[in-house]
Amino acid sequence: MKKLIVHTLLFFVCISGAAQMENDSTAILLDEQLGKIQAAETHYNDAIDFLSTGKPDSAVTYFSKAISAHPQFELARIGRGNLYVDKGKIEQGITDLRIAVELNHGNYKTHFYLGRAYFLNQKYDESIDAYKECLEIKSDYVYAYNDMASAYRQKGDFENAIINYSLALEIAPTLAYVYNNRGSCYRELKKYEDAIADYDRAIDLDSLYAIPYNNKGTCFFSLGNYVKAILEFDNAIKVDCTYAFAYNNRGYAMYKLESYSEALKDFNDAIILDSKYGVAYFNRGMCNMQLMNKESTCEDWIKASNLGFNAATQHVKSTCE
Repeated sequence: MKKLIVHTLLFFVCISGAAQMENDSTAILLDEQLGKIQAAETHYNDAIDFLSTGKPDSAVTYFSKAISAHPQFELARIGRGNLYVDKGKIEQGITDLRIAVELNHGNYKTHFYLGRAYFLNQKYDESIDAYKECLEIKSDYVYAYNDMASAYRQKGDFENAIINYSLALEIAPTLAYVYNNRGSCYRELKKYEDAIADYDRAIDLDSLYAIPYNNKGTCFFSLGNYVKAILEFDNAIKVDCTYAFAYNNRGYAMYKLESYSEALKDFNDAIILDSKYGVAYFNRGMCNMQLMNKESTCEDWIKASNLGFNAATQHVKSTCE
């Protein structure tokens, strides 16, 4: 009987010891996990400090340290993902943002950031899907409507683009750039009156916004009204004297009016402002051709061709070789 009691006591001592060891082991694991989370939070806060002082590379380093310490750290994934996208490492950014979405599907902004990353990577269908996910969570997020419309626009689906720009304007009717964007879709559909109305509304909302002046000018140009087009390009340049597109467009309208010297000056200014502007080189070549300056014509067309403007390549072959 005594032996049985002793064995029983020994059995309970062993069980109790094992349980204590298990509890100690669990406590150690919890302490280690807590330490990693605290380290991750410290690294994350350091990353935010670097961002606020304009040091994005250091911010990436510390977001990465936070993720190494705690791979499920959603905010660190978002932070690093967006920085990767901004730095042109879009695929890496998409990977981080997709993981962040998996960690917390209910964060509408992460879907929005993912949509932006896909858009910049020219994956417009994936971009649209991400924006739709964003809007399912937050149906009044105006920026998702605008950016989804821009993705449709890049696909050439101008009707759906107009629908989504219009939804954005229902929520925020004072956003000048959305009127400008919708106007450009109307212009692509050759609905010039609707386009001009949207550009006018954008200008009413922000008279120092150069782009709608320029875009309005392109509508008048397409309608063959080169004088009115020039007036709008003038307005764009008054607002932004560094706007190379407006100089080129005004130059082309001058070219259509056979004012070649004035056109040449505008093309020169466009090229000074943007030395890689292939279209402006091509147009200047056209102008030089009218001014009987073949050598300069060929120099401009060769430059335009080297910059990837394909129309210039054919002119080089037919005229300069």
